[in-house]
Amino acid sequence: MFLICPVVMLAVFLVFYIQSQNRLEAAEHARNEAKARQDAADDARKSEAEANARKAAAERRIQTQKEDADKEAARLAKYQAQLDEVLNKEKTYRDEANARSNEASDLEVKLDSLHHERDELNQHYFDTLKSLELTRIKERDAELDIQRMVTRITQRAENSQMIQMPALPPTER
Repeated sequence: MFLICPVVMLAVFLVFYIQSQNRLEAAEHARNEAKARQDAADDARKSEAEANARKAAAERRIQTQKEDADKEAARLAKYQAQLDEVLNKEKTYRDEANARSNEASDLEVKLDSLHHERDELNQHYFDTLKSLELTRIKERDAELDIQRMVTRITQRAENSQMIQMPALPPTER
């Protein structure tokens, strides 16, 4: 009995142990399969999420490119409008400058003719002043000649015996 009891107990223990071990292995195997299925599902969800993310990124990239293209088109349109405005202003200013240049050349021609007329008038004025001064000089010379002649005639007359007055008779007292 000392030997049979422990052996029977060992046999009962081994039966329970093996059954328990089989159940644990089956549970472990079921857990591993569930984990593998979960991992496969996670991988599928992950790959689907990555595909969706790539698709969304591609859509965002396309949207960004479209927005950039729209911005570039708007910028080019604005640039072209400003360029047209500048070119129109340049043409207007060039036309105005040409008109002012023509006006300036006309005024220069007029100014030259006025300068010429002024020079002629100055020359005429100086000629008139010169002739006036010459006339005044001749008049003064003539007056001086007349004065000299009168003085000479007066001196001759005073020196002449004919003009001297006779002596006055003595006056009575």
